[in-house]
Amino acid sequence: MIDAFSQEEALSTAPSHTPSTPVLRIADLLSAPARCPTRIAEILPSPLARGARAGVSAAGSLRLSLADFAGPESPTTGRHPLPDHASLVATLAAAGISPGTTLVLAPTTPDAFSIAARGWVTLRWAGVGNVIVLADSPSIGFEAQLEALIAWAAASGVDDNPTPFRQNNTGVTDAAGVSRREKDVVLIDARSPDAFGGADAHIAGSVNLPTATLLEAGALTDTDELHRVYREILDLDPGAQPLVVSCGSGISASVQALALAQAGISAPVYIGSWSEWSKRRTALAV
Repeated sequence: MIDAFSQEEALSTAPSHTPSTPVLRIADLLSAPARCPTRIAEILPSPLARGARAGVSAAGSLRLSLADFAGPESPTTGRHPLPDHASLVATLAAAGISPGTTLVLAPTTPDAFSIAARGWVTLRWAGVGNVIVLADSPSIGFEAQLEALIAWAAASGVDDNPTPFRQNNTGVTDAAGVSRREKDVVLIDARSPDAFGGADAHIAGSVNLPTATLLEAGALTDTDELHRVYREILDLDPGAQPLVVSCGSGISASVQALALAQAGISAPVYIGSWSEWSKRRTALAV
């Protein structure tokens, strides 16, 4: 459970700026040796994708899917709540990943990019200090590039003195945090306009900016385009006031949070999003 202090702090601070670029291409990474222990995680659109279960691949990379980044839905949670922390960090530790490891998430299909974005949110919450999502779209030659990247990461060595994983709640929030948000916090709903719907289909006070408007051919738009879209649709500068991103169940919101982070702007994700909020509203009405 996310403590109330962390939530209140995350939703009332001034806009913050991320210290590094979370989305990179394979060529960017291969251009120089890794500066710290680095591992690759292939992101599958489902646990059984590519004819293999999630786990460690023959090439030595970790294979992860949404099942690793979300726990089971319950009567009080959204469709994709955060997973059990102990189970997730045990999976990471078994693959030689520590909080000091740079973990590169490699989507294995175009559909897996949104799962990688959710992984970026979840793994940072779990305590991995540096998580990168590959921008490369899987295509002809991708397998060979990925093998080269795995070899590049293997040459980076291991963390000989790993520290314990500690939850980092600054990139996520819950229903209590959303309810207590300061007046200057803009709550973005990243769903489509149809899903956003009328007053009974979204969180009161939220504004709609579909994540799809920040994608071009499945890839994130550049920083200038992100700022243009925010100004055109919402009439605001995303770097001028604090933001929180929600959606249906914390997936497309994670993609938008990743896009904002690429522009240097930190925006926590309401993990439960509408699928949780609507349950709470129904329970209060009974």
